[in-house]
Amino acid sequence: MRDKRDKTYKSKNSNIIIQVGTNDTWLRQSEVTKANMESVCNNVGMAPRTVASEFLSALWTIFFAVFVSFPVVFSFQYTREELLSIRDTSLPNFPPLFHNSGSFPGFLVRGAAALYGITRRWRRRRGKRAGALVRLRQRGLRTALPSIHLENVRSLANKMDELLLLISKNSDFRNSAALCFTETWLSEHIPDAPLQLPGFRLFRADRNSELSGKKRGGGTCFFVNEGWCKDVTVLRKSCSFHLESLFINCKPFYSPREFSSFILVSVYIPPQAYVTEALQHLADQVSVMEAKHPDSLLIILGDFNRANLSQELPKYRQQIKCPTRDVNTPVGG
Repeated sequence: MRDKRDKTYKSKNSNIIIQVGTNDTWLRQSEVTKANMESVCNNVGMAPRTVASEFLSALWTIFFAVFVSFPVVFSFQYTREELLSIRDTSLPNFPPLFHNSGSFPGFLVRGAAALYGITRRWRRRRGKRAGALVRLRQRGLRTALPSIHLENVRSLANKMDELLLLISKNSDFRNSAALCFTETWLSEHIPDAPLQLPGFRLFRADRNSELSGKKRGGGTCFFVNEGWCKDVTVLRKSCSFHLESLFINCKPFYSPREFSSFILVSVYIPPQAYVTEALQHLADQVSVMEAKHPDSLLIILGDFNRANLSQELPKYRQQIKCPTRDVNTPVGG
């Protein structure tokens, strides 16, 4: 009968919870004996003293910080007899709250940690803006995926004043990891010097009149933020009647462990091109890059002119599906 009651007692009391404020101590019944039950109760009693000790540590830390920042010179005078009797008249030990504080440097470290926790709780106040966009802006260039600005500029040379103004006034534009421009209308007769943006590095792929059969127009380029990445390599440039593309490999200062680098692909498909043939050429180029760089993440963006990437590249998801210029040019990326 005794064994039966013991089994019932164990089944109903498999766990014991001792709650102290917000701290929960879990013990199995097989571990609860008379000896460790007494130690648990002692730990419960020490909790208020530990909290008081940390609070006092924070106060002393504030005192020392103020004393070091604003030193005040005090003048004290002692006689010889007073100096010799200091040890007999001084307190033998610290107050009881300091018994578990350890060394004095550790005491100061705990006080600084308590102050840091208080400031962390005070950082978020009522009325402060929140949301994914705010948190993303707070991270700056240390984001999991690069923030890229895409635009069809239709002649980059006469847009430089506007781009310089955006960099000086618009923080989102200035903190972009990369700027991708299509239809740059650049040629070998236009040097890089008048096309520089502060804090960015230019990589361009101009239209080749012999390969494309057109004398002007077209072209793509990247402006890579030097605060995000300085290790940039041009992997491939291609130009034909149906497709113009630029592949660059970026190894940024900060990136997730899953990716060794980011391969940014800028694409321009002219309106007169055969979309099916252009997508086949693009899919072949992407397949080659995936085989050479299996640990890299490919991001394809540009002006596709009604071409749908899901036909030839089903693994890729097209993010922009609406027209970006009235109803004329849908841009995919």
